[in-house]
Amino acid sequence: MTRLQRLRLLAAAIDAELEGLPAGNTQRRDRLIDLRRQVRAEVAALERREAHRRREAPTRPSDGEVRDWARAAGLPVNPRGYVKSTLRAAWNLAHPSNRESDAS
Repeated sequence: MTRLQRLRLLAAAIDAELEGLPAGNTQRRDRLIDLRRQVRAEVAALERREAHRRREAPTRPSDGEVRDWARAAGLPVNPRGYVKSTLRAAWNLAHPSNRESDAS
């Protein structure tokens, strides 16, 4: 279970506790409301990080995908081994929405 899942469960448990709490117990209610606010803020931060990570993750094609594309495009390609950087660069130019990061 991930931290995000655990925090969501905790938020649900706090909500359930607040629903069942007697009206006269204001000190406990205030502490639970404060804890719920902190948990929700942490959940929101983790969700933003996760969304950013998914958005920023570079999509790198496999060697096989590059070879298949190069063959279909009529480019010379070795059947095995290392895929030349010029082929990867050509693949990146042909697939701008799936462009690899500059670090790879």
